[in-house]
Amino acid sequence: MDNIKLFSRLFAKIAPLMPYLLAALIAFAIYAKTINYGLSNLDDTILIHSCAKSYDSPAAFKDAFENDVFWGKLTVRYYRPMLAISFILDHKIAGESEKFAHFTNVLLHCASSVLVLLFFRRYLNLGKTLSFLAAVLFAVYPITVQTAAWIPGRNDSLFFIYFMLCLIFFIEYLRSQKPVFLLTHILFLLLCLFTKESAITVPFILFLYYAMHKSSFKIPLKFYVYIVWALCLGVFLLARRAILLDTNYSLQFEFGNMLNIAAFFDHISAVFFLRSPMAEHKETKIFILGVISVLISLFMAFYKKDKTGAKEILFYVLLPIIILIPNFISGDNKISRVIFHGNRMYVPLFAYSVIIFSFCKNFTKTPKYGKFVYAILICVIAASAAITLKSSSYLKTQMTFAERIISENTESSAYAIAYYIDTLLDNNQFDKAFAYAKHYGKESNYENTEILYPLGRMCMLTEDYENASKYLDTVYANYLKRNKKDLQLYLLNYLASVRANNKEKTKYYYDIARKATNLTPEEFDGQFVKFTEQFDKQIEELKQRRATGNLQSF
Repeated sequence: MDNIKLFSRLFAKIAPLMPYLLAALIAFAIYAKTINYGLSNLDDTILIHSCAKSYDSPAAFKDAFENDVFWGKLTVRYYRPMLAISFILDHKIAGESEKFAHFTNVLLHCASSVLVLLFFRRYLNLGKTLSFLAAVLFAVYPITVQTAAWIPGRNDSLFFIYFMLCLIFFIEYLRSQKPVFLLTHILFLLLCLFTKESAITVPFILFLYYAMHKSSFKIPLKFYVYIVWALCLGVFLLARRAILLDTNYSLQFEFGNMLNIAAFFDHISAVFFLRSPMAEHKETKIFILGVISVLISLFMAFYKKDKTGAKEILFYVLLPIIILIPNFISGDNKISRVIFHGNRMYVPLFAYSVIIFSFCKNFTKTPKYGKFVYAILICVIAASAAITLKSSSYLKTQMTFAERIISENTESSAYAIAYYIDTLLDNNQFDKAFAYAKHYGKESNYENTEILYPLGRMCMLTEDYENASKYLDTVYANYLKRNKKDLQLYLLNYLASVRANNKEKTKYYYDIARKATNLTPEEFDGQFVKFTEQFDKQIEELKQRRATGNLQSF
């Protein structure tokens, strides 16, 4: 009898946690297979393998705040210490294990789904059933694929976790005015900022939340909170500037750029039409779907809302727009993106979930419509799960991912095409890669450097030095305009000029390459001989393997 009572008391304590556990299990189940996936070779190889020596350092956690997230191994640099620390922790626990990195991504997705359920139940008053369905839908939604299944995508799930906790403790502080909640809120604000650059919008988002929900709180927000927000933002910006002071890569807002507008609509329409794109899309239909999605979201948001309700839901209407502002940022070359950037959609998906489920609440109050609405939501969840299971499989290997990007959009960007060519090379398909490079090089009138670089290198491997020199020369001229440095390119240009017997270019690239290596003429000549021998070895290996049909990657 005592055992039964003990079990009953234990169950009574555990029962409230069951919905959270179930939401986490569903989130884990939908992405469990991705734990055995490989790498895409889009940043993940660098983050797991190339940076491994940096992670081994006893001071790695401190060093993460003193380096960009790629530890200087890429031209494009991001200051994301907390993201770097997540990979340092992976490395300390499991070394360079790709499986463990995928496992971490899945766990972060589970934690995100649990936080959605917590927020819906505690702060939205939507009821237990709708809140649980919202969390489950979030867990299986197709738009989450690139964050959960692509290892570098964890920057979004990490940011989302810190953002949600930052918002939750802010609300708790507004309700209770307890300093412990304010301090915890500030901690998670700092973690947001040091995870992803788009977190600079978070202080504004927090103010917007307070302004839209002001009537719900008895005591006005203290002025010193604004000061603390500004200080947090200042600390991050100063730290970022100090670390990235010498970067040559500039970013700027371009609200009139049609590619950026297309990307914005691409992301919005992916939510409302259960899409899980891998490639970037800029077709006319994307603009149409995007506009329809915006109209649907506005209708759902303000349906039967009084003045107070409309003001509160307006926060969730504006939230995705603020978070997706990075879609309007372009780099120096103003070229399209390699892939669809799904790894920035957790916060927008959360906001649209609030809008959708608040709309559904209008109909679940009456038995006449309630069952019908729940049936629709369950069908949407089932459809989402099926799409997600299929879409996540495209990230199984570098080859499946690259093929999906190219096949999904016949007008893929130059970056995407270059990525596909590199992937073919990495997967023992030299001739196919060479054919693609020549085809797309011709399509671009031999002006697109993203394609000319691998094309020039492959021409050298086939001993076509004149064309190699011509293509690599174009790449160099483009890099020179952008102040982009690449020692490998200088050495290839020098070698191509030597073998094309172009004395003028030979002297020019000799000076450029030697200056870049900072070696004496004798030291440089010795290193160049080794470089030449290695390249000639690759040429001979390619000849032999093409003759036997056993090609290797180069």
